[in-house]
Amino acid sequence: MNEDLLETIEKMATLSRIAINDEEKQAFANSISSVLKYFDVLNAYETHDSQALYSVLENQTLPLRDDIQKETLSKEAFLKNAPSQVGGLIKVPQVLK
Repeated sequence: MNEDLLETIEKMATLSRIAINDEEKQAFANSISSVLKYFDVLNAYETHDSQALYSVLENQTLPLRDDIQKETLSKEAFLKNAPSQVGGLIKVPQVLK
């Protein structure tokens, strides 16, 4: 295994404050190596004459539904569906302390 890659993984773990053992370092190195090998496979394809593709559906027209205005729920009906409310607003569990 490439010693530079193992050192890089160790440095990344240190900077991230993640404790990893030698077995985990080796597993990460194997994963990264397989990704880099796949990039080599992709680089083998000749793409100089290819044009940029902005969408896989570039030459197709997508069917769109008609934009129809409908009546919406009233505030009272909407709040009736809420599990909890206070002062006309939906009460949610506290996320930040």
